[in-house]
Amino acid sequence: MQSRRDVFWFAVVSLVALVVAAHWPGLNGAFVFDDLPEIVDNPRLSAWPVWRDFVHPRAIPYLTLRLNYWIGGVYPLGYHVANLTIHVLAAFSCWGVLREIFVMRAPSWPSAVQARAEPIAFVSALAWAVHPITTQSVAYVIQRAESLWSLFFLIGFGLYLVAVRQPNELQEGLINRRRVLLACSIGMFWLSMGSKEPSLLSLLAIPLTDRLFSPQPLGKWGRSRAVYFAVLLFPIAVAVPLTVLPTLFLSDRTATGGFFIHNLTPWQYWCSQPQAILHYLRLIVMPIGQNLDYLWPPQTNPLIILATSLVLLSMILVSLWGWLRNAPWSLFPLLFVANISTTSLIPLSDIVVEHRVYLASAWVICGLAVGAVVVFEAVVHRNTDSVVSPRHLDRVLFATTVVVVGIFSTLTYRRSMIYESALRVWQDVAEKAPWNFRAHHNVGSEWMKLGKPEQAVEAHLRAINAESLQTQIDSQQAKAFDGLADALSATGDLAGAVKAAKVAIDLTPGGSDHLLRLADIYAEHRQWSNAEASLRQAIANRPSRVELYEHLTTILIQQRRWADAHESWSAATKQSKVIDDASRLRSVQLDWMLGNFERAQVTLQGVVDRQRKADSLIELSGWLLEEGRSDESEALLATNGIASGDHPQLRLQRYRNAVDEGNLNEADRLIRDGLSRSTTAEDRLIWQVESALQTARRGDLETAMTQISQLQRSNPNKQLVLTAIGDIFRWNGKSEQAIAAYQEAMKAGSPTSALLNNLGALLSANDPVSAERYLRQAIELDPRNYQAWHSLGNTLVRQQRISEAKVCYENALKIQPTFTPARQTLSRIVKAIENQKDQ
Repeated sequence: MQSRRDVFWFAVVSLVALVVAAHWPGLNGAFVFDDLPEIVDNPRLSAWPVWRDFVHPRAIPYLTLRLNYWIGGVYPLGYHVANLTIHVLAAFSCWGVLREIFVMRAPSWPSAVQARAEPIAFVSALAWAVHPITTQSVAYVIQRAESLWSLFFLIGFGLYLVAVRQPNELQEGLINRRRVLLACSIGMFWLSMGSKEPSLLSLLAIPLTDRLFSPQPLGKWGRSRAVYFAVLLFPIAVAVPLTVLPTLFLSDRTATGGFFIHNLTPWQYWCSQPQAILHYLRLIVMPIGQNLDYLWPPQTNPLIILATSLVLLSMILVSLWGWLRNAPWSLFPLLFVANISTTSLIPLSDIVVEHRVYLASAWVICGLAVGAVVVFEAVVHRNTDSVVSPRHLDRVLFATTVVVVGIFSTLTYRRSMIYESALRVWQDVAEKAPWNFRAHHNVGSEWMKLGKPEQAVEAHLRAINAESLQTQIDSQQAKAFDGLADALSATGDLAGAVKAAKVAIDLTPGGSDHLLRLADIYAEHRQWSNAEASLRQAIANRPSRVELYEHLTTILIQQRRWADAHESWSAATKQSKVIDDASRLRSVQLDWMLGNFERAQVTLQGVVDRQRKADSLIELSGWLLEEGRSDESEALLATNGIASGDHPQLRLQRYRNAVDEGNLNEADRLIRDGLSRSTTAEDRLIWQVESALQTARRGDLETAMTQISQLQRSNPNKQLVLTAIGDIFRWNGKSEQAIAAYQEAMKAGSPTSALLNNLGALLSANDPVSAERYLRQAIELDPRNYQAWHSLGNTLVRQQRISEAKVCYENALKIQPTFTPARQTLSRIVKAIENQKDQ
């Protein structure tokens, strides 16, 4: 007895150790594919579940994801630990079910199986648990739904098989154990149905197994199970029409399941499933060439459809024939078919996905194990004059088991390793399926996340040129061009990015997503007017989409068009059903800038988040400083208990104001303060550059150039340093050297409005056309750059475009009324115009 117990616990420890070891790399895995929208970007995980969450077709997995989120946020490790735990429990449950089938129903099996019933049950469960076909359901977090329904199903299945062996008579003083077990099994099956839809048709496994081993006549067997199945199926009759069926008849172009998938008819799907099922069987027997995303095309070759259908149909008919003759070997093919029936009959946008055979593969592996035992014994007995010792045969079977489990474990370990990063996952897919546009697109997206846009461009170009893209719906093609646009924008190729984004827009006429992306691209390059135009077109297409108004408000704020921004924000708040702290604070900012102080103060009182409130008021204070409302800025921060000196951006804006006002002593003080308070190398470099420029402003150009040259040696390609060199050359009257320095600065990154203004102003005398282009870009980047308006006016005067120049000078004075050069030039132009009229 003690020996049997020791063997049992050794088996338990071995199963846990081997399964965990095989799937270990997956614990370090990242979130991939559908994990991102379903977990990382899913705001519902942080909220308490409402009643709708409990009637969702996959309510149970999402409740477990909520639990993961509450424990560890969106850190992947906790989710992977939960997935692996579910898989280990499923392996034990599978072991229990197989013990019921082999050990407790041993007389139904051949003698070779009867003699090895316990080892077959354990080895089959172990081989399944370490098989690489299970990797996707373990390492890919959102596929927890697959392993979870399988776990509950196996527990319910095991409880049912135990229950039907129990006597139905009620013993005095004892509860009816059979009924308790049956009730518990129903609960487990209900949890399985609440985890994922494939559990529905998998319930066929219950009568298939029970009837195969039951000695009762069919009629008596049916009557004795009628109440059980009525109770079990009642929730299906109620819930399926309310939750599952409506999703099957959605005709939305983005539908991924049901009978109205765009570009995939039910007939195409059904014709492709025989080949898909045979592919699954091949992977179970020979797990080589696995793929996360096959992007399997619909099968259109009638010969292949006919051949694969005949093979599959023959397998099913032979199994049914064996089942009707009470042949126990027939059980496992039928269990496999029952498990995959739902996903084979209900059309899904992806024709082949490995996780669909997570549980189904267990029955195939078990059937192969039984077949191996029977065949080994038959071969040995047929080729030997005397009966070989069972112990000798067991050693052969044990060695075979070790080899198979070792191979499976090694393959699973290697397969799990690719889940360590999303980039590695998609590179694996792209290598195995180079026609898969989605794989290349996702490789590009991952390169973008890693800050490598050049590699991203290459991947997105491969996606666009992939053969499979041409058969996709327009929205998918547009998504591919959107990815390319994003990558090109990050490399600085604005023209290429705009071209790609416009292709995406043309593919989805009347939409707003790709117009929004185009607006973001323009905004990244500070082309505010183009961004605004894209957003206004998007709003015309989708006037009820709140996000568009929010983006438009941001663009208008960047242009310091407070009234227009307020109007856009008002439209956003009217469309939105949620008024949160972020919304209130934006209203406060815009009301304040327009002088609606009382309304802003009232709104501010409703803000709860203190940190967000402080950040918003600091931003508002910076805007006030830009407009020369320094006292108002200080008072705003002081009233709300915010120390203004602690914020680098406010300090930098005060410094710029001091320079514009000619208050060099205050500027010196702010430089010293900035240097002493700098916490990063970037902040310190800014103040070191400003210190050198301040030296130049005081007339010591030689010392200033020495200081800036020292900074250049340690920061050779910094735009900030190159721009400062150009400034010092310009102040020294060395225009050619200044232009060269500014042009080098332009190559070092996206130019600032000030850089474009300085370069344009210098080019104005000899190349007014180029100067005008640079100056208009400067104004586009910062419409409040009064110096750029003044420089553009000067350039237009040189081209004899006097009336246009007059408007530029007027704009400069609207922004900065005390700007003397613009006032003097405008006065001369007005007099010249009046003299022309008098003549």
